[in-house]
Order: sequence, then structure tokens, then C-alpha cells
Amino acid sequence: FYPSDKFNGDDSSVKDISNMSLELSSDQTLSSGTFDSSADLMIGTSEELEARPTAAIPLRWNRLVAHAYITLDKIHDAVEGELVSSVTLTAQEGASLAGTYVINPETAVVTASVPVNEITMQGSALIDANGDLSFWACMMPCTWKSLTVVVDTDKATYTREIDLTGKE
Repeated sequence: FYPSDKFNGDDSSVKDISNMSLELSSDQTLSSGTFDSSADLMIGTSEELEARPTAAIPLRWNRLVAHAYITLDKIHDAVEGELVSSVTLTAQEGASLAGTYVINPETAVVTASVPVNEITMQGSALIDANGDLSFWACMMPCTWKSLTVVVDTDKATYTREIDLTGKE
């Protein structure tokens, strides 16, 4: 499991891995260059072993999260160089963007146990000359029916509600 501290916490005494818990944090690092690696949840699988291996075991890594590169186009009244401190994405009630999940490692089936419908990217980024802001986010795959975007900067807070009816 990667990153290992996101699966069953730091409990190395876990013996039954048939239903591991995992957590995708709703707080991530704001970046236009790459996604927050601590939110990039993956499970590695290998061929079934008959005996204790004597050499390295090749793993196939399967990503459990979706990566989104989002551009907020022409933020109303934003100016070039405005310093962004956070971006919050809130989907409709019941959407599962982050939170606590259970995974069966044999089937890789992930089930939400404490879903969270909001992700906040914190850090610093600059609004460009067109009034645009681009950033990465990691989230569990889910369907969005509506989305509220809140951008906090050193000058203002910008909010937009987006109805995705028919475009889920």
C-alpha cells in the first residue's frame, strides 16, 4: 500500500488485511505543477508466491484515486499576481471525494465508510495575467452533480456554484 501511513494508520500489528481501512485526506497541497503525493493512494499487487521470495518481487501499482488538473478560467475581478492561499471544492451532499474507506486487497474494491464531499488545497499559487488559476487535486472517483468552488486570496474570497445537471 502506498503511502503506507494512509492504510490502517501506523498500526503494524494488523494481521487481517481482508478489509483494510484507508484515508484520503480532504486537506491537500495546492500546486499547479503536480498532485499532492500523500493523497496518491495506490495498491501494489504481484503474482501469487509459493514460497518465501529470495529476490525482489515486481509489483504492479494500481491507483485508487483520480487526479484532476483543474483550471478556474477568468476568476471574476481577480488580478494578475493575486496570491491564492486555498481552494475548496465542495460537491453535492453524499458525494465521496475524500474520507475514510475500506478496501479489500484481493479484489481492490473500495467502499466509503466515512465519506467527505469536500477537498481543500492549501498553499500558495498566483493568479495569472488572464485571471486564471490552475491546480491539481486527488479524489476518490465519484459523480459530481454540483460543485461549489471557493478561492481565498490575499485580496478577496471568490465563490462559484456550478450546476452539473446533465453533465455529471
